[in-house]
Amino acid sequence: MRAQAKVTLSLITLLLIISIILQAHFFLAWNVSWLFDITQSFIAGGNYVTHFLATQPPILIYEFIPAALLSKWTGLPPTVTVRLLVYLIGLASLWLCYSINKALFVKKDQWVESVVLVALAISYFILPAIAFGERQHLAVLLTMPYFFYVALLLNEKKLTHGIVIWIGIFTGIGLMTDISFLLLFIATELLLAYKTRSKSSLIRADILIILIIIALYLISMMLFTPNYIYTILPMLLYLYSPPIN
Repeated sequence: MRAQAKVTLSLITLLLIISIILQAHFFLAWNVSWLFDITQSFIAGGNYVTHFLATQPPILIYEFIPAALLSKWTGLPPTVTVRLLVYLIGLASLWLCYSINKALFVKKDQWVESVVLVALAISYFILPAIAFGERQHLAVLLTMPYFFYVALLLNEKKLTHGIVIWIGIFTGIGLMTDISFLLLFIATELLLAYKTRSKSSLIRADILIILIIIALYLISMMLFTPNYIYTILPMLLYLYSPPIN
């Protein structure tokens, strides 16, 4: 392993340790605790309206199922299982960004790659503080590899199919985690098409996977959480839509 790579790995490990120490002194954010509770209710057979009233979309419940199941099977507290889940997502996202950066940066700019990875680790694990595991935090973790991938495409470079598939999976889940990211996604794709002067840039494996995940999510909502569609969503639209004079 190169000396530079060892330093980068050591810094990221140190940041993880600092993050774990900091999180040990924080309570879970209220939204995260509530989401864990309704996820427990959901895996026990509960559902929106009939067993709990929540505005959080079903995708967040799906994401927290591993943490809820691990807590149920091992007896570990949610402060441990939820944070473990978030750390795993963050490390997977960091690994994807690392894989992209290896193809993006030339050898003489490897120090830039190291700086970017350390900066990402800080933004992933240190800066969220008490917002660790909140919706926006998860959305950032899940979608960040996509934006690095777009930078790679703008430089007319490619990745292996396996990495592209994982980028598509992460991005699809991330966009549904916080749908406001859809606007940024659409703007980024339009910018990519403009810069490359090619509409075919929109026809990619990761885009197909993103569309499949969105379709599967919508189907799952109709099958498993219809009350969210027919009760919670209309209520949210009524509460947050501007009044019509």
